Amino acid sequence: MRMKNIEAFNIYSQYLLNNFPNWEGKHVRATKEKIAKIMLEAQTDSFNNNFQLSNDEIKNKLWFWSDHHFFHANIILPTYSDRPFKDVGHMNQMLLKNYASKIKEDDIVVFGGDIAFKEFDVVDNWINTLPCKKIWVVGNHDVNKTKLVNFHWADEVCAVFTFKYNEIEYIVSHYPIHDSLIPKGMINIHGHTHRYDMKDVHLNMCVEKTNYQPEQSTPTIACTNS
Repeated sequence: MRMKNIEAFNIYSQYLLNNFPNWEGKHVRATKEKIAKIMLEAQTDSFNNNFQLSNDEIKNKLWFWSDHHFFHANIILPTYSDRPFKDVGHMNQMLLKNYASKIKEDDIVVFGGDIAFKEFDVVDNWINTLPCKKIWVVGNHDVNKTKLVNFHWADEVCAVFTFKYNEIEYIVSHYPIHDSLIPKGMINIHGHTHRYDMKDVHLNMCVEKTNYQPEQSTPTIACTNS
């Protein structure tokens, strides 16, 4: 039986609202409580009850990418993510170009959060013009002070969702969920960590790991994690 979205939401809520060991062994929260609550409030009862992907959609149409950081100049620097672009304009242009070269009108693309750092209206217009159905899994940088950035391009907005493919269950979130909360046999597809991979049950969908383009990664990920 497939895990329900509300069950995934409860797991993610437990992670965001409590302290867990990080990579340094320190017990900390993933983000500030105020930001965590705004992220979680993005998920509606309607989404929990009604959102589901078909097997055909998962196998043939589902793509992932995350942490685009449009208009974030520092993300290019070696001290941040060391992205291979000459400047922020070049990065913005190549991310959009790479998307256009991959995605068709009937595809479904998961945007895993942290979409932009500024010029939100400009980015909103850009993504609105891109083809396909878009799922926005909100990230911490998608919170602008006291509310979510006012994007209009997303067909679905959520904090977390789950799906099943080839008898493997996946839970999709912006933050990587702590191992102790992930049910046995499940894999967490996540963003946030940029160049850095987590261990074991985590799979990184950040653009640094998808060659700065959407990755039709569910079948591929399932194979590489076997």
